[in-house]
Amino acid sequence: MKRSAAFALFLLAGVAVAADAPPSPKDLVSRVAADDKSISWDAFRLGMSVEDLQTVLEKPLTLTPGSEGVATTDRYAANVPYRGVNVHVSFESDDPAAALVFVRVDFPKGAAADPAALTDALKTRVPALEKPDGATSDALILPGTDYHVAVKSDGIYLGAVWLFE
Repeated sequence: MKRSAAFALFLLAGVAVAADAPPSPKDLVSRVAADDKSISWDAFRLGMSVEDLQTVLEKPLTLTPGSEGVATTDRYAANVPYRGVNVHVSFESDDPAAALVFVRVDFPKGAAADPAALTDALKTRVPALEKPDGATSDALILPGTDYHVAVKSDGIYLGAVWLFE
């Protein structure tokens, strides 16, 4: 009886540890989606407003103004802990109607990521994404939009074309 109770506690502890494990890069890439107008990662959709994202997150965002013209991905930015990962977001301004122009989903520290394999998996999963002719970056583009997505060794990057040039 004592052994079965100890074994049950051991199993429950293992389930708790597994539930707290950070998602793998492959799992994070599987959350990328696209439609005719935008690319998203989970609930973070390029073009959505500050107000819309705050509604989804059920909490206010504190946007920190970044350097104008130097780090475009840091203009009116915030780091958001979301489902076990850090998500860096950047908006056009701090106006509630300002559009989300950049999302970076950080891979967990120490995660082994193979950007080429993950990009191939993403392209297979979301066939609307294309590699532009003559592209110098690894980014995939959503045709008919200004939006790109790239998988790098440290995370997933989504944003407007000008961020990838």
